[in-house]
Amino acid sequence: MLVVSLVVLPVVVSGLGEVRELSEASFDGVVSQSNVLVEFYEPDCGHCETMEPEFFAAAESLEFEEDVVFARVDTKENPALKKRFKIDGHPIFKWFAKSTQAQNFYYVHYSGRMANTFLEMVGKRLDKSFPELPPIVSKVIKIKAAAFDETVLELGVDAFVVLYTPWTENKRVAEALDQTAKLYADVRIVKLGVETLYERDIGDRYDCRTYPCYFLFDKLNRRNEFVDGPFDDVNGYVRFLNRNLGTDKDPATLDDRAMAGRIPELDRILPSRDAAALDAVPVSDDQRDTKQYYLKVSKRLEDTASDDASLEYLRAEARRLTALLNKPGISVSKRKDLAVRKNVLGAFAHAIDKLKAKDSSPSNSRHTHRAEL
Repeated sequence: MLVVSLVVLPVVVSGLGEVRELSEASFDGVVSQSNVLVEFYEPDCGHCETMEPEFFAAAESLEFEEDVVFARVDTKENPALKKRFKIDGHPIFKWFAKSTQAQNFYYVHYSGRMANTFLEMVGKRLDKSFPELPPIVSKVIKIKAAAFDETVLELGVDAFVVLYTPWTENKRVAEALDQTAKLYADVRIVKLGVETLYERDIGDRYDCRTYPCYFLFDKLNRRNEFVDGPFDDVNGYVRFLNRNLGTDKDPATLDDRAMAGRIPELDRILPSRDAAALDAVPVSDDQRDTKQYYLKVSKRLEDTASDDASLEYLRAEARRLTALLNKPGISVSKRKDLAVRKNVLGAFAHAIDKLKAKDSSPSNSRHTHRAEL
């Protein structure tokens, strides 16, 4: 009789910069052979999603540390491991030093990248020092409650604000906000984490019942709440901001369609109601028709009694042009002409809004909640 001996080779585990997904079948084999930092998570945990890119970044930075492994366990898919290690919240991190016995992995994160906190704590376990990862440059402004008024309610500034709690923040929202901030260079995109009573006071001030809450404060501190969604998609944010700021941004191309066809030399002297001043500005031959429309709008505004009346006319005319643009069968050239005219109206409206903001007194407008436009 032929006897065949099977030699079971040990599983070789190395860091290689990856995060291993562990199961009930593979868990003991991995943690018993390496130093392993394990994250116990659930797929629908917002805080886990927020942590994920930093956890992966820390793992990637240890690509050449062969004796350190970053791993994860989905506790929904592996309930026995959840019960075995008494996981009662998410995310929970535990350290396994070449053993199936878990050690609690406590950390304190004050500021900077969470990835560097992971690297520091792993380094302490191994008596090593790992290089810090560079900071992530983001145009999104993170503030505390004390900075809310000066950051968000500054006159002449548009601010889009998200009030969130640590358990309602997630990676998709963070990415969508970053994209929005890149698209709207002249709008402050602000995040306020509600973790203390002081931050909750801000939420109470604006009747934020369920977090996260999204608000736009325009240049005159008029407040609009974003309630339509989607709340984790840049397209939802852009549609909301376009509607309330009169912009025409395109998230797909990071382009500003509202500038198409406008004449910067004329925009700079708006909202002039002096048609002669506009007429004196030289333009190229292909801009003459557009210049005539600037003059037409300027002359029309000469007859309005106030800035509010001017804005009402501009918005009504913009709505009329929008209705024409939405009609089927319009030629390409006509559609382009109507779009340029709508953009010119937007230039006048934007200039008037800036003047109104400049002329407004902080004492009577800083904390006043005005009606929506």
